[in-house]
Amino acid sequence: MDRKYSILIMDDDEDFVKFLETVLGLRGHNVHGYTSVKEFFNALRIEPPDVAIVDMIIHEMPGWQICKKIRSKGFDDVKIIAISGILESEDMGRMSLEADAFFRKPIENEKIDEFEELLDELINKK
Repeated sequence: MDRKYSILIMDDDEDFVKFLETVLGLRGHNVHGYTSVKEFFNALRIEPPDVAIVDMIIHEMPGWQICKKIRSKGFDDVKIIAISGILESEDMGRMSLEADAFFRKPIENEKIDEFEELLDELINKK
């Protein structure tokens, strides 16, 4: 992987957000994670990232609604990766309409290479 990406994370699991910020940051990516939907959208407006990573199960607002709001606000160039360890079939259908890709949680150290390959595929796909 040659290119480093700007990444925003929205997940209400603070430990997971810190983990991804650290691991992807150590690999050279510019990563900012949020556990608040409001803070996430503020950051998105200030500096749209290359990629938004959005958990599908968030207490404050369902992930598919966050994805839909990203699209409705005109951030069409932002690639969205939906993540979840548990999804209902209804959520999968909604998510598939708004997200560019899906990655199953947990994302642990041994899956980071696979995750970065997905980042490359999404960014290079026009």
